[in-house]
Amino acid sequence: MQRHSRGERLLGALLLSLFTVVLVFFLVHEQRDVRELLAAGQLVDATVVRVDAVGRKQAPIFRFVANGRTIEYGHPIVGGDDYLAGDHIRYHYYAADPSRSRPATFLRLYGVSLMLSFMILTVGTTAIAFLVGQERRLTSYPLKLTSLVGAIGFTIAVFLFANYTRSQTNRLLEGGVRTEATVIRIETKTRNNSGERREVYYPIFELTDLRGQRREYRQRWSGRRGLQVGSQVAYIYHPDHLKLGRRADFWHLWGTTIALTGMGAIMLVGIMVSWRRL
Repeated sequence: MQRHSRGERLLGALLLSLFTVVLVFFLVHEQRDVRELLAAGQLVDATVVRVDAVGRKQAPIFRFVANGRTIEYGHPIVGGDDYLAGDHIRYHYYAADPSRSRPATFLRLYGVSLMLSFMILTVGTTAIAFLVGQERRLTSYPLKLTSLVGAIGFTIAVFLFANYTRSQTNRLLEGGVRTEATVIRIETKTRNNSGERREVYYPIFELTDLRGQRREYRQRWSGRRGLQVGSQVAYIYHPDHLKLGRRADFWHLWGTTIALTGMGAIMLVGIMVSWRRL
């Protein structure tokens, strides 16, 4: 295996070190924002009055009482479709800079910091590996340790996403409306797998909701299994959530949760084996 020259290793270590410094700067900035929010912000009981669509993001509008005034505030956030009108949550409101306001959940407060911390660990350890000449040796202790930490973080993320899909399915079953949906078109895409081209299919379903409005839903994964334009299927949708709708069968409701849970379990076993060999 070809090794890098000493100059190449020093350059790689320098560039990675500079990137690490940039990540540390963003982490310090993020932590400062969180500390100020917790120290100077108000923890209030808020109600979601509506959820606006802003591009590809969702902007929940929260209503709460702060400083004796009733305030409605919201801004686009990733995962904003977690909220529905009528939800009650705890909310950190920062009057001096409302854009820093956040729901009072662990991931909303510390998710970015955790992601940045992991990136700093990964990039910093790789920079050290370049310095000691082990940048291509995944069996070296620094890179093995970093890989193990990364696997743990990814496994946690898989389980969190599995729990998110489970909660969305439960929400759909609790407040959803069952009806019939019609396949109005089937989107076709071409993928390259190991040099082979194959077509994948995404059915688009249309239904009329209780208000008489037409809704379209795109199947989340490829596959039509005999569906053609004009086919009708049992469907369940949430009346207050424009994106939440699925075919009303076991696999389309629970398949993603089952698959993610299984993947997380396999990764967890791999981590336990790797830990014993570290």
